[in-house]
Amino acid sequence: MGNNLEKTAMEIKIENVSKKYGTIKAVDNVSLNFIEGINILMGNDGAGKSTLIKLLVGNLHGDSGNIFFNGKKIDWRNKDFFQVLGYLPSNFRAYENFTVIKMLKYFAALKGISPAFTFEEILNLTELNSFADTKIKHLPRSLLIRFGIAQSILNDPKVLIMDEPMRRLDIYERMLTSDIILRVLKNRTLIIANQLACDFKNLSANYIFMKNGKIILQGLEFDLIHRYEEGELSQEQASEFKNLYLRTIGIYVKPKIDKNSNEDAFLFKIGNFRFDKKSYMAFYNEDKIDLTPIEFLIFLNLAENIGNTLNAETLFTSSSNAQYYKGADRVISVHIAHIRKKLSKIEENLGDVIKNIRNSGYIFNFNSDEY
Repeated sequence: MGNNLEKTAMEIKIENVSKKYGTIKAVDNVSLNFIEGINILMGNDGAGKSTLIKLLVGNLHGDSGNIFFNGKKIDWRNKDFFQVLGYLPSNFRAYENFTVIKMLKYFAALKGISPAFTFEEILNLTELNSFADTKIKHLPRSLLIRFGIAQSILNDPKVLIMDEPMRRLDIYERMLTSDIILRVLKNRTLIIANQLACDFKNLSANYIFMKNGKIILQGLEFDLIHRYEEGELSQEQASEFKNLYLRTIGIYVKPKIDKNSNEDAFLFKIGNFRFDKKSYMAFYNEDKIDLTPIEFLIFLNLAENIGNTLNAETLFTSSSNAQYYKGADRVISVHIAHIRKKLSKIEENLGDVIKNIRNSGYIFNFNSDEY
């Protein structure tokens, strides 16, 4: 995207904003200034994060208060703010039968992006170039989120707003997603609702802790740690900081990766099989196994649990978001039939590594001497 990334970021702030649902105050008289860089909204479910984000992007209108952009109150009837806004909602969807590149071009048309815009740059930036011709319905949540990030930066926005993009991602997917977000962040204002503090740890992030619709604590990481250690926080603030920040840092820590062997963190090898978790590619010896992303995750899950019987539900929820589908047993059996067929094309009996154990589950029947 060239020099467009070098533009100056914009200022966004809110003053005394409130929003009720019936008698419940989802956002209660909130005032905030968002810094250039990362602004992380922290809070348990129901704290008001998503409502606040919907107010920021105009999907909801507050009962009171104002939202300002570059010192001027936002008028939702014109497009000034929308032209510099990128948005990734928590329930992001796209047309299932469109390919990634076709859907990206469709989003560009909706946003009025010039046809001269380089889609390849966006795909490379979000590591989706190898999935350009993959249909949306074949993308697991991790790749769908990457695509969501791709569409959010089509207009080269100065303000990026994301609602819990990391939810339900495993550790490797979180690493990749956070790295991609950091790549597109330069000279932008990012406002992101996130449940784990450590996804963007050791950056000059502005942490905003919400509870019952109110902002109870805000500050930079080093300042908040100092205030906590010095006993300067109230009991409520200290409790939230401990539960939402300190405990997640202690429980969930990114593995240390040697820069000289970065790819090894994303590789899983067993016998002659090799799984690349970064590119969603599987190989047998030097032959690529032509799997869809969901087929790759099912096969990987079986291989990582060698010798253990996995039922359809386990395989299903490991490969996709279960709420999007019905009939998990039927879906998994179809996927596994496709995997076995693709394995058999490489070597006649290779499909036998996956066995159905009396219709109760599937097992990776691995014999190291044979495979």
